[in-house]
Amino acid sequence: AVSTPRADESSGLSPPAAQPQAKQRRLEDIRELRLGTYNVLNLFEKVGKHIPDPEHPGRLKKVSERTPKEERQLRDQASAILESRLDVVVLQEVENIAALEEFNSRFLGGAYKTFLIEGNDQRGIDVAFLIKKDLPLQVEQRTNKTELWTDPATGITGKLFSRDLPALIVRAEQETQPLFVLLGTHLKSKRDRPGDPESAIQRRAQVERSAEIVARYEAEFGPDVP
Repeated sequence: AVSTPRADESSGLSPPAAQPQAKQRRLEDIRELRLGTYNVLNLFEKVGKHIPDPEHPGRLKKVSERTPKEERQLRDQASAILESRLDVVVLQEVENIAALEEFNSRFLGGAYKTFLIEGNDQRGIDVAFLIKKDLPLQVEQRTNKTELWTDPATGITGKLFSRDLPALIVRAEQETQPLFVLLGTHLKSKRDRPGDPESAIQRRAQVERSAEIVARYEAEFGPDVP
């Protein structure tokens, strides 16, 4: 098992220098992969405080400006990933692919391939993935951000997932059948919505739809694909 470090844990380490390209591992030599998930709490910029907008129910309005995160926090987050020797990482609250690539280059020694599809969050915080470059894997990235639902609290039809439920279809090189499918999630916060205290209705709907989407992948690739 891999524990998920807290974002405020401090190691005092400096950012690693860019490393030479690691020799690619052979698939037949790999006995296990180390997977982790880490909410990085707005990777490079704190997005500012947002509160419900009374003039636009269901939406947020910004009441304070973005501020940069301290570099120490970025170093600590990178150290948590590197010290855990993670092969595959799901990250929540990443601003965009440029921020992810900069984090990988400056603080992870460029050791990972980066994957991010912009999601639905109004503040621009997305779910992303890192996969070690030395793994002999091909990766197909998919999004489920266009999934719709009709909100029973308002009767309005719109996008279900607050961010996205992105998926990586991971295959061995030159193969069509996946080795595994990895989904990253970041459910709606427990902030109240109109007619939905703690967003319990929407959060439950997101979980139920996530299970349905997993079943779709099982139907597409077979139940033996993890």
